[in-house]
Amino acid sequence: MLRHSLRTSLLPLALVLTLAAATAQAAPQYDLKDPALAATVDKTPFTQKMLDVMYKSSSQGKVKLTRADVMRAVIESHLLGSYAIAKYGKKALVEDNKVGFRPADVARNEFVNMIQVAYKDELKAALQKLGGSLDSTVSAVDPIKPTEWAQYLPPPGKMQLEIRMTEQGVALAAKRPILRYRFDDKAQGVITLKDVYDIQNVQGRNEILGKNTDFVMQQARSMVVARFVEYWAATASGLSAAEIAGLKQAILNKSYLDGYVTWIGIAADIHDDNQHLKALAKAVTEKEVLDYYNSHPNDFKRVEGVRARHIAVADEKTAQALYDRIQKGEKFIDLAAKYSLAADGKNGGDLGWVQADKKNNGMWINDFAFLQTPGVVSRPIRTPVINGKASWELVMIDEKKEGRHPAKSSTVHYEASQIIARQKAIDEYRAVRSRLLEKADIHLRPDLQGDTSWDLRNGDVPVAKPHAHDHDDHGH
Repeated sequence: MLRHSLRTSLLPLALVLTLAAATAQAAPQYDLKDPALAATVDKTPFTQKMLDVMYKSSSQGKVKLTRADVMRAVIESHLLGSYAIAKYGKKALVEDNKVGFRPADVARNEFVNMIQVAYKDELKAALQKLGGSLDSTVSAVDPIKPTEWAQYLPPPGKMQLEIRMTEQGVALAAKRPILRYRFDDKAQGVITLKDVYDIQNVQGRNEILGKNTDFVMQQARSMVVARFVEYWAATASGLSAAEIAGLKQAILNKSYLDGYVTWIGIAADIHDDNQHLKALAKAVTEKEVLDYYNSHPNDFKRVEGVRARHIAVADEKTAQALYDRIQKGEKFIDLAAKYSLAADGKNGGDLGWVQADKKNNGMWINDFAFLQTPGVVSRPIRTPVINGKASWELVMIDEKKEGRHPAKSSTVHYEASQIIARQKAIDEYRAVRSRLLEKADIHLRPDLQGDTSWDLRNGDVPVAKPHAHDHDDHGH
């Protein structure tokens, strides 16, 4: 089952912006008069403060976004994420396994990162009041001693299917404080070894099972930072509890949308084991394949044949010497005639034309020749051992002939059906998006009007094409 794990970027808009269809939808109403609101979607409020936070945390990359871009992405994530959860369920969309981070931890880290970016200056000022760092808030620091580790970990040499503590070790770790913190009278707590263990992915758990005390302490201090940011957001950012909950939900909605486009095969690699794409590809007809083949001739180019030459010698030293001489200007043909041990050496090492449909005839050099650039001499190559003997060769291509894979070849059927299936998945996404936007009751601030378009997008949906080497039958 293909599922999508939560990611650590709040609003990567490229997919949302690119996949939007150029079809008519119910126009959003730019009629909100409440200065505290940026938008409402089916009466769900998105406040101006929420938009400001998401805009600041989303506009740090190379792509310059407007507030309207961010608001539209949030609304589409809200609609499509809710749709996907209702249709497929959370387990199908968000990966929660024993290798990666727990989804709740990823979402929490994402929220902390968002607040750190959006309130960078304010958080810096808050730290200044604490002496410039959180060190003054930490006490009772007690690293794990080398003699302690054995009680938490599996016995040495014990084979395990997972990298994890023993059940007894986890229970003991929950009672083992690493450090304590106190931000003020209302915010204080303890971080245990189990707290650190619980937030790890498989690499982090491996560090713990490796008795890496420095890693544990670094992770514990990172948890103090995260808890301080969360506490500051709740008490000093000016955000209400409802706004904080709304920001966290926006993060989850984006993860659900990402999982949805992965589930239906849009965000998955075209060769991933995606069951939805497989079913769509299986249903592609021969007529659809032929139509795509005829309308996309450049997608099916191939090398029909190459005219190749080679020089065969007994050892690498000789081959390298000949290569160096060619690089200095001597002619390949002349050196082949003089030094090649092969019978065709007298003809300048001419192998003649190697055809695409016949190149896999047991001669390694015929396959290798198709990989070379015309006029460029290969480095010395050791040939496969045949009858206990091997030689060293230089290969050069005089010219290549290009053509197209035959229309009825399995290569064409595979590549075309994969691309057509991906496009059908995109069309499916567009239809769902269009329907949801058409039904939604969307109201926005007037000043967001005209800053972005809800209907037209620049460029087509990028469709990953399969590589020829992934399914190359050389025309059969």
